Parts: sequence; C-alpha cells; structure tokens
Amino acid sequence: YMLHAGENSGDPRLPLIVIADLALELRNTDRYGQFLIRATEEHPEASEPWLRVCDMSVQMGNAPAAAQALKEAETRGAPEERLNELRPQIDELNKGGISTLDTVN
Repeated sequence: YMLHAGENSGDPRLPLIVIADLALELRNTDRYGQFLIRATEEHPEASEPWLRVCDMSVQMGNAPAAAQALKEAETRGAPEERLNELRPQIDELNKGGISTLDTVN
C-alpha cells in the first residue's frame, strides 16, 4: 500500500523514503538502511536516497561509504546546501574527530 500511496496523496517524497522514515521512527535501523538502499536502486535518478545513505553512513562512522554516497547524490543533482552541510561531517570523520557516541546522541 505504502509504495503506491504517494502517487495519489500529493506527497512529493518517494514512497520508499516514507517507509524508511517510518522504520527510523520505530527505531528499526536495519530496515531503515534496507529501504534506503532499495530506494537508490528503484529510483536511480533521485538524489534524496543517496543523501540519506550519506547521513546514515556518517552516523555509523563510515567515512568511505559516506563519501561515496555524497558523490552519488552530487551526480544526481542534490541541492548544494545539503552537500555543503555533509562535506564537513565527512571531513571530520576522516580526521577521526566525530565519535560514534556523539552521532548517536
């Protein structure tokens, strides 16, 4: 139902992003990640799933995955302000300055 609900609701978000957000609200991070990856596969032109994967990778402390996701988002025309918001976080991870305890809280 959720995969098709957005078509008629006027909600501009991708249905898989809506489902991923629900999984995150339910604190099911495994499903959150699965839905984001699925969104990148089913909507290869969309930047939002890649931005979310980047956010998730930063939260997990995975700088290489975050950098790759950011690159994918940029290729797909992500808004410059979001890219500029994420770049320093990835740089900080690469320097070892962000601890996973800080990102979880």
